[in-house]
Amino acid sequence: MNKRWYHHLLLSYLPVFFLITLSLIFISFYSIGKFTERAAVTANSLFTQYAIQVIDNSLKTIDQSMYKELSRNEKFNYFFYNVSNNSTYYTVYEPSRLINDIMSGNNLIDSIYIVRSMDKTVLSPNGIMELDQFGDREYIYRHLNNPPQFTETIDWSAKREYKEFPNGTPKQVVSLVFRTPLVSGSLGLVVVNVSIETLGKLISGLSSSNISYMQLLDKEGNLIKGGIPDTVKGYAHIDTVRSDYSGWTMESTLKSDTFFSFVNSISVVSVLIGAFLIILGVLWILYVSKRNSRPVESITEQIQAVLQTNGSFSLNKKSKNEFQFISSAVEAMIDELHQYSKKDVENLAYRRQSFLRELFEWQQPMTMEQWRGRMIELGLPYEFTKLTVGVIEIDKYSGFVKQYSVRDQNLLRFAMFSAVKEMSDKHQLTSWSEWRSDSHISTIHYGESDPNEYYKRIFHFYEDLAGWIHEYLGLTVSIGLGSPMSDIMDLSESYEHAMEALDYKLTLGDGQIIEYLKIRGRSQGEAYDHFQLISQIAQQYRLGQNGWKAQLQQFFQTVQQQFISDSDFQHLMNYLIFHLDKEMRKLPAGQAERWVDAHLPELHRLMETDESLKNICNKLEMYLSHIFDELQTLRTTRNSYQQMEEVKGYIDQHFHQSDLSLDYLGEKFGIAPKYVSQLFKEELGEKFVDYLAKVRVEHAKRLLQQPNGTVQEIAEKVGYAHSFSFIRVFKKIAGQTPGDYRNEYADSGRTKNEDS
Repeated sequence: MNKRWYHHLLLSYLPVFFLITLSLIFISFYSIGKFTERAAVTANSLFTQYAIQVIDNSLKTIDQSMYKELSRNEKFNYFFYNVSNNSTYYTVYEPSRLINDIMSGNNLIDSIYIVRSMDKTVLSPNGIMELDQFGDREYIYRHLNNPPQFTETIDWSAKREYKEFPNGTPKQVVSLVFRTPLVSGSLGLVVVNVSIETLGKLISGLSSSNISYMQLLDKEGNLIKGGIPDTVKGYAHIDTVRSDYSGWTMESTLKSDTFFSFVNSISVVSVLIGAFLIILGVLWILYVSKRNSRPVESITEQIQAVLQTNGSFSLNKKSKNEFQFISSAVEAMIDELHQYSKKDVENLAYRRQSFLRELFEWQQPMTMEQWRGRMIELGLPYEFTKLTVGVIEIDKYSGFVKQYSVRDQNLLRFAMFSAVKEMSDKHQLTSWSEWRSDSHISTIHYGESDPNEYYKRIFHFYEDLAGWIHEYLGLTVSIGLGSPMSDIMDLSESYEHAMEALDYKLTLGDGQIIEYLKIRGRSQGEAYDHFQLISQIAQQYRLGQNGWKAQLQQFFQTVQQQFISDSDFQHLMNYLIFHLDKEMRKLPAGQAERWVDAHLPELHRLMETDESLKNICNKLEMYLSHIFDELQTLRTTRNSYQQMEEVKGYIDQHFHQSDLSLDYLGEKFGIAPKYVSQLFKEELGEKFVDYLAKVRVEHAKRLLQQPNGTVQEIAEKVGYAHSFSFIRVFKKIAGQTPGDYRNEYADSGRTKNEDS
């Protein structure tokens, strides 16, 4: 295209551009210098306020954290109240460790020490000593001898010298004294020292010595840190900000800068020259613009003439000039063409997905002619001898969503979908793929040759596809492969088979190709056979019996060996958590509340992960062991638990005594019967009679499994004088009579022998 118009405009406007730019440089440089000077003074004032706020916030943090520790943490009281035990763990070590924790949590704190008024004893992180031997004793005596004066401001001290040992090197510090208790102060003092050197580093970090001077003064006007030279104070503008919190004052001023002097030296003549050049440039622009606007007006008139005869597209009614009008016309034409193309592509993709959903979900009959017509309409292949559905599922999808942004997720899905198409062509497969959800790609494979050979090629296709996705995208996918079908209407069944195959992903592991034809013939584990074992595990866990872990491991090992579906495994885990919750709520109030508030939600969270079955079992066992150890620690620290363990052990050994009762146990262990009953309720979460009945029934079950011995004899062996009492209790706990239990056990034994 001829660029004469471009060159014409360029040569017309470049000279005026240089003229106006030059004049603006003169004027702007002068204005910017003045503005910068005022802005610098304002910024310095704001910065001074910010600096004192930073120091205030740092001191407030120390004040508030110390107040919180003194009012809530009992470790300080160990030192004040245990006067006679100066060397005990809680009197010295715990308070000293608390001091170190507070100091390590705040870099401004140089040192903290505690003074006990009763015996004039001082505790610091370096040890405990008498007040007369402490290096800071004069400061302490001054505060001990003067009663506190309550004011609205916090009384930070002026700059002073501090040393912990009489012969030590003194440090420059400011101090804050807390009296304990906070109201009366009768027990002693807690002194917090902040190093002047650390404050100086804080101030230095806030400012630059090349730009400004800063100094920090205490309430009496004495210098704490920093400094402004006397030679500057006479003429410089000094910003002063006083803290309402500490009473300290921050002063600062800018250093002189030759830049401002240079700016002020520009003459007024330069400004007048710049103004003249601007006027000249404006006149030039008016002339050139008028001359160059004539071609644009001609084009606009032509477009308006076309619109009057053909209004097929709409323009922007808010166009303010000719160029916007022309641009709007061109954009309208391009947009109409783009929208038309986009709608055509979107409609095709939507119609394909809609038809696939019909094939998988809709059971309305369809003839081959209808199938052929729809597939030709959608631009898809239609000839087949067999149809097989495969479903590709992204493994650990919740982690995939968390790890990648929405944009990256879409890119990875696009790459996966493209790989499906390319791999299909590579293996010479005729296929139709669509995204069924954000995590699933469904594919229909058309068999046009030997069905068995074609099915093998489909399997190899998925092997290569899974390997490519793992190598190049860093993802693993599980693939469910449905049964080959000869009829179009059986496609939904092949799809259901593929989804059912994916339901065994937890058992078989991620990254597998699961064929429905193979899992259909495998024997499935019966999930509900484990319910009784789960109940026993939960009960032993709550009672603190160590056998629960071996039974849990046996349960997990059995589940992993059996071929159960993901849904059955989920039911088993929910049943386990349900029984654990039921048992743990019987614990004492504090332990039960911690279970409900902290541990139970975490167990549910572990079950919501999409990891392998083995990983879920391992994590669940580790977390339950953690809770169990925590409960055992709480139990062993209580005397009642030790007593309860002795009583429970005695019951486990002497359950066969018919006279075993609360009175008997109370006399045996020297405990009031009512207290024994209370211990059972608190430690075991059940009554004494219920626990005794359970122990007797468990032993009775083992005796009933033997062919010898009548019910009356067994009743006497487990502590019941009368058989009818034994039968009533046994039926209440076991859900059946002793005779029925013996017969059921004998029948199950014969069945096992016949099976073997």
